[in-house]
Amino acid sequence: MWNQSPYKLKPASQDLIKLYTLMGEALGAAQLIEDALSYAISMKKDLKDAGRVSKADDDEHLKKYRKYTLGDAIKLVKKEKLFDKNLEQKLDQIRGDRNWLIHRSLYQALDSSYDNMSFEHYKDELYIRIKTITHDANDIQHLISEDLLKFCEGQGADMSRAKKAIKEHYG
Repeated sequence: MWNQSPYKLKPASQDLIKLYTLMGEALGAAQLIEDALSYAISMKKDLKDAGRVSKADDDEHLKKYRKYTLGDAIKLVKKEKLFDKNLEQKLDQIRGDRNWLIHRSLYQALDSSYDNMSFEHYKDELYIRIKTITHDANDIQHLISEDLLKFCEGQGADMSRAKKAIKEHYG
């Protein structure tokens, strides 16, 4: 059990709790992009005949692409030219931001020797950077959704229910 460790841990400060919460929110938003890319690749690369493929085949294709990391999915999207250049650039940027979040943000926050700044002096800048990643990731999710709606409409699918649900959810 997590609470039966022989090591006593110091409780996290409110600042660290805020940091961890913001990191989780940003990571979740980045993961949603990864999932959205799985759908986009499956639909635009393999299942171009909307409504003419069985649900089982659909799910099998999606499962194959869900194994891709964010970086691998972005590489495939670019190779297959599934999105416009503007969205490809945004995906590259969010990949870099996500990699920073996962691989460097925490040690930068907690290592007081980083840039000769203590966490206390660096935290607001760090919070803003992480929150920006969340906002950028959410914007990219919407761009992917809009692209997929247009793609499906181009394939002859009626997307009115999906558009209505999006409007009701996001306003």
